[in-house]
Amino acid sequence: MFGDLALSILVSGLEALLKTRESAGATKQFKHRVTALSSELGVEGVDEDFCRNAYVARSEWVHGAHVRLFSAGAERAEHEGSGVTEGPVDDDERRFLADVALVQDVLRTAVRRCVEDPEFRSIFDADRAIRARWPVPSD
Repeated sequence: MFGDLALSILVSGLEALLKTRESAGATKQFKHRVTALSSELGVEGVDEDFCRNAYVARSEWVHGAHVRLFSAGAERAEHEGSGVTEGPVDDDERRFLADVALVQDVLRTAVRRCVEDPEFRSIFDADRAIRARWPVPSD
């Protein structure tokens, strides 16, 4: 499983769509805009806490922190008797994989809408249009 790599790519894809040059930090933009975009697209289960956690997990991995995502070696051997040889083996790993899949749902749905809807696609032509559609509140 390459959940860590997948999360990094998916978060970067959403960030590429939604991050603009403004005073609000990258994490703040990500959590506010991805939450708003998800709501607009009808993707359920995405809130600001979820987005912050996804962004932080991606950032930790990209910047070199060790992030344990799936069991390996001796830990995996304990589960081999059940026929599990790859993928998640416990609830934490299953939750992480479900979270990665949810981030993927948001990005895939956004890109598909861009392909099918020229008006929606045009939002991403300029930072000002992104900021107007999904404003980030100032503190």
